[in-house]
Amino acid sequence: MSPVGIRSIGTRKPKVVIDWSNIHTNTPHLDTEPYLGQLLSWLQAYPNTSDVQVTLQSKCNDAVGRRLQRTLQSMGCTVVTRYFSVAA
Repeated sequence: MSPVGIRSIGTRKPKVVIDWSNIHTNTPHLDTEPYLGQLLSWLQAYPNTSDVQVTLQSKCNDAVGRRLQRTLQSMGCTVVTRYFSVAA
């Protein structure tokens, strides 16, 4: 098997980084559904989604969050999960 096309995420730097992880932290009352549509529309128009990294929040693990992650990955984006720790 040839290693052509196999790349490590640690060696490739994305050209576009979208941090979606703190949208609920900063604005918990905000309905993000319209913004998700805008994000996905923008990504569909972007010429090379493999250059895009989207950071999601770890508590985005509900059905909507998993669907968003799968959608982004199917578009070719790199999806990273950010874990937040709560100080005791």
